[in-house]
Amino acid sequence: MTTTKLATCLICGASDYTVNGQNPQWSILTCNRCGLAFVYPIPEMAQIMELYPADYYAHREAVTRRPTLRADLKRMVASEIYDLPLPHRFQSWQSWSKKLIAWLLRYQMRIPPPRQGQRRVLDVGCGNGTYLLWLRELGWECYGNEIDTGAVIEARQAGLDVFHGDLQQAGYPVESFDIINFSSVLDHTADPLGNLREAFRLLKPGGEIIAHCPNFASLQSQLFGQNWYNYIPPEHLYYFPPNTLMAIFEKAGFRVEKLWHKSPTNFLPHTLMYRTRARRWFNPLKEHYHIEPEWSILAKSIFAPFSLIQDALGRGETIYIQGRKPVSSR
Repeated sequence: MTTTKLATCLICGASDYTVNGQNPQWSILTCNRCGLAFVYPIPEMAQIMELYPADYYAHREAVTRRPTLRADLKRMVASEIYDLPLPHRFQSWQSWSKKLIAWLLRYQMRIPPPRQGQRRVLDVGCGNGTYLLWLRELGWECYGNEIDTGAVIEARQAGLDVFHGDLQQAGYPVESFDIINFSSVLDHTADPLGNLREAFRLLKPGGEIIAHCPNFASLQSQLFGQNWYNYIPPEHLYYFPPNTLMAIFEKAGFRVEKLWHKSPTNFLPHTLMYRTRARRWFNPLKEHYHIEPEWSILAKSIFAPFSLIQDALGRGETIYIQGRKPVSSR
């Protein structure tokens, strides 16, 4: 494998590592100073792009091109919080029920409709464009960036302006966006710091950046180690604990405003069913009956309390971070 060399930790510059896993092609190193873990050696971009198979989930048709209950519920949340038009099927619902659902699903609205003076949003790692289509409904002028060829084809067929390639290759004009969203990208890219610095260049002063990625310090990561759902080297190149995610944002020039956790309810059953000895009980369901147990309503209901406890303890599966480019960045 042709590789690039990484002599020091991307976050703190240390060169003292612990080897947590390895095979003949790569190792997983964890920095003993800050806790960042990463694949070493880092593959070249062409090799990274080969990691995504033809049936990768991002190749699917953008779901908001079809009416779905989930999409309509998000529109109802937007109507309650931001006074946008209400989907027809909910117009007869009682006011209290709409307000309750809007409160329960408010996390779906991490990017609100554009405020006065805002206009352009960039979604880095936009996949097939599903999230961009939703943002377009809210009133944003949308742009996307994606390295996967199949996903780019789907997004463009949906009428979206998507650049095919790494963010640092896109060549967008300086200070051209109001919000930049990194959709589970920083753990997949060979140069997360370089991408964040490019995002800093592209944001207008006062512009906002939002990102999310797996939490290497989550309870499930600590419990299951290499059997953890999100332990997928070399597809996942970097593994960030919360302190390292905050540090890399600050190193790129951003002011961190908020950090929170969210644990999808299917992660734990997926780990138990396919990454541990319990898989021998569940594999027949998938092989013979085409049932995906980790996605069932029953599994989600059983494991939902554990997800809520993880998040409340600050040890959730996914880290969300929100930062801002200072108005005076010089």
